[in-house]
Amino acid sequence: MQKQVLFRERQELLAEDFNNLQGFARNEFDTIAAELLTTDRKWRGFDVTQPSETTLAVGPGSYYVSGQRYAMEVSVTFNFLVNLPVLTQRWVGLVLRANDIDTDIQNRDFLIDVDTGDAEPSSVAMQSARVASLAVVLGTEAAAPTYPILNADQIVIGWVLLGTSGIVTYRSATEYYAASIPELDLRLKDQEAVQSVIGDQVATIRTDLSGVAASVNGLVPRWVVESMASDIALLKERLELESGYAAYGGDRFLDDEESDTDGVSYAAEVQDGVRFPFSSVAESELELENPNENRVHVSNQSGFMIPAFNSVARLSTRNEDTTANPLPLSQYEFATTTYKVMQRSAMRIRAGAGRTPTRNARFWAERPEIEYRRATFIHDGRTYVVPDAYYETTSLTPNPAEQSGLSGTIARLEGYWYDEEPGFSQEMVIDEQIVSGTEVVQTFASGQYGWVIRVDLMVTEKGPAGDITVALMETRDGLPDPDRVITIGTCTHANIKTWVPGNFETYTTVFLDRGLLQPGKRYAFAIRSSGSHKIAMVPDDEFPDGALYVSTASGLELADTQTQVMFELRTCEFKKTTEVVRMKDLSLPAGINDIDICASYVHSPDGSIIPEIRRQGTSEWVPLTKAAALPLSTQPITVNLRLRFVGTKDFMPGIQLNGSRVQVGKLGTAMTWISEAYTVPSTQVVKAKVVLEHFKAADHALSMTVNDNAAAGYEDRVLETAADGVHKRVERTFSWTATEITSAISALTFKMTGSVVATADVFAVEEMTYQTF
Repeated sequence: MQKQVLFRERQELLAEDFNNLQGFARNEFDTIAAELLTTDRKWRGFDVTQPSETTLAVGPGSYYVSGQRYAMEVSVTFNFLVNLPVLTQRWVGLVLRANDIDTDIQNRDFLIDVDTGDAEPSSVAMQSARVASLAVVLGTEAAAPTYPILNADQIVIGWVLLGTSGIVTYRSATEYYAASIPELDLRLKDQEAVQSVIGDQVATIRTDLSGVAASVNGLVPRWVVESMASDIALLKERLELESGYAAYGGDRFLDDEESDTDGVSYAAEVQDGVRFPFSSVAESELELENPNENRVHVSNQSGFMIPAFNSVARLSTRNEDTTANPLPLSQYEFATTTYKVMQRSAMRIRAGAGRTPTRNARFWAERPEIEYRRATFIHDGRTYVVPDAYYETTSLTPNPAEQSGLSGTIARLEGYWYDEEPGFSQEMVIDEQIVSGTEVVQTFASGQYGWVIRVDLMVTEKGPAGDITVALMETRDGLPDPDRVITIGTCTHANIKTWVPGNFETYTTVFLDRGLLQPGKRYAFAIRSSGSHKIAMVPDDEFPDGALYVSTASGLELADTQTQVMFELRTCEFKKTTEVVRMKDLSLPAGINDIDICASYVHSPDGSIIPEIRRQGTSEWVPLTKAAALPLSTQPITVNLRLRFVGTKDFMPGIQLNGSRVQVGKLGTAMTWISEAYTVPSTQVVKAKVVLEHFKAADHALSMTVNDNAAAGYEDRVLETAADGVHKRVERTFSWTATEITSAISALTFKMTGSVVATADVFAVEEMTYQTF
């Protein structure tokens, strides 16, 4: 019921009439809000900004409780400096409370004697206000922090994640946000537009489903359909199917996902086939024979090694005669950015007697993503795409079997395997650095290969505090991309110098850890600092190939200063175009007949690194390349290793020592492979086929069991004979019937057992397929 106060001429007025003036109005607004807006607790407004690294400012807003509006009419600033965690992180909640407060206290006279008119003053509240107050609720510090627990009378407008140095992020609690009628109207119109498109189809789904149910009634059970689908998939894998098969499966041994590697007697290597395991191995990192070797330079920061060089200015906008007004870094928006430093690409070289190519390697092309830890490229779980790979082997002599392109290179030759990731860096992030401050980003174009080792800036005015961080990154569509940072470095505040024109010793130098520039690409370096420094600038026409971006509230924006950063980019000029450096020897007391090198590695069409080995006691160095006749047939105990760098004055290749892996091994003469358990319909008849590569019947043996039941026998079919007339590619078929499998089984576990006479002459199992009847 709507109420209003009525006044008439010469009518007596009471105090309650004036109270009703505001009471009736307030009740009406409360009823409208509760009936048309919400009876839940909601908030609106409270815009949040971050003035500094540790403070948040919250603007005015409204808090609705059961339709009643409580307001915060002034901005509030929170400084979290004393709340920062000591070691890890913590969540903080910004919470609202509703308060009914009597305000505007005044002295008013109150009549105490009607006859005499005497009055007595008293301090009373003249206004009743609904006030929303904002408070902070602290969570617990932890490595994986959780939100703090709120009281029943509180709601949250947002969550603040605090780190040890300041605010990491702010997350608005939109689940309590009060949407306006125009906002709801816009969302409803969007839904109506969707409904107009799909409404008819949705309306008829029930009828359509009824028709589908009627049409499939009485059809075969689901497991039969699934079995048929599996059969079709296996048919596509070139199986020679016979009539009467009930279930089939197989494994090409590209990885060990279908192998029971935890089996008690398991002893095999699954790498492009089942292979003989090592009976003895030794593993280490690549390491210089002489730690003080002056022919190469090893980064103290990352352990990345390149040949010795001199520092030269590759790109410079320094022009002290045409300087523009210095740029104050502190005038731009303070923000926090996460720079994601990419991992360099890597290569792997494997060489030895057991590296015989198999035909199954060509099927890597069918896998859009390859996990090389369990397959071809074993190194820290790295993953990348390798389409269109092709492999071919027709004899035991080395022959081309390589596919190279934008997505990587894989080669499989007799005694030599090579894998290489595409490009110079992978988007796998090895380091995330969170940097706060204002940001200025300068883009530039690269005309040739070059290793960036430092950026020199001209600081015209040094602020009282604040380091300077420089991140060298790639660009995407011409814009700086902080998710593809090549290298990053920081100049501490103590090392920032005030620039004196004409004095190169007053440059502020930021050292970078070997960032590679490629010709024809555009890059950017971001200058980030929380200090009030000023840097020298040059007019736009001094550097037309660059663009300047600055940090704003909405992110990086193209600057309108008509100036560019004055800087000098310094790169490596190498002392030689060919360099050879000795690495630590590789040793294994049992003797070495296999070498496996895996490392991050950067090269170009003009430069490469060739590992070379020498059997100790001999003078001949043999490169680990596809044409190499490796000196491992005698199984030496020690092998000398060196790296040969070939390049140009401007670019020499580099290799990562830290985190690299060199493994030397001696193959064993026995192998046992166990499959996972395959589920099949109940059966007593099983047939399994395996394809053997490089098989020599006189010296090689392979037997097979299913569920520990020995096969009745096997049949061999020669698929191909090698050039030597002895080694062959053989399809071997094993059979089990009710004689061997005396009771029906519904799970199959295969075990292959192989042996060889000599570790210098081994074979591999290329694939296995099985069928049940």
